Amino acid sequence: MTYKILIVDDEENIRMGIANNCSWNQYGIEKFFTACNGLEAMELIELEQPDIVITDIKMPVMDGLELIRKASASYPDILFAVLSGYEDFEFARTALKHNAIDYLLKPCSIESIHELLQKAVLRLNEQRKKKEFLHKIMEDYQKLEYRLREQALKDFIINPVC
Repeated sequence: MTYKILIVDDEENIRMGIANNCSWNQYGIEKFFTACNGLEAMELIELEQPDIVITDIKMPVMDGLELIRKASASYPDILFAVLSGYEDFEFARTALKHNAIDYLLKPCSIESIHELLQKAVLRLNEQRKKKEFLHKIMEDYQKLEYRLREQALKDFIINPVC
């Protein structure tokens, strides 16, 4: 399975440090994108529909919490994680309330980012397996329903109830 990731931070050295130092292929990430604020990120989310978004909290134009709120409302399958320099519990609580899977404090190591990616990819794999399973169940149900209707019609034609 392959995935896309978006890194959102107003500090270019953070964005590029993550982008250039992560082992993307190891996690099945085929494409990564970067944005410098939440508004730019929303445009990329609408255009590219990434599977994972790692976002800073405090950014100009649109902050990370607003990004998570808006994007998760329209794209509930995207996994969000926060990378922030703020230890404020309210930020973490709000992010986790909106289904962020992790809250990492800056500065963090590439190993921490890799742990986050591993957690995200495991969750994405589980989500895809569940969707495939539900899709298979729906297909089987529709086939069964068709056969039952067909049989009911045959029974009615052969043995009409008057």
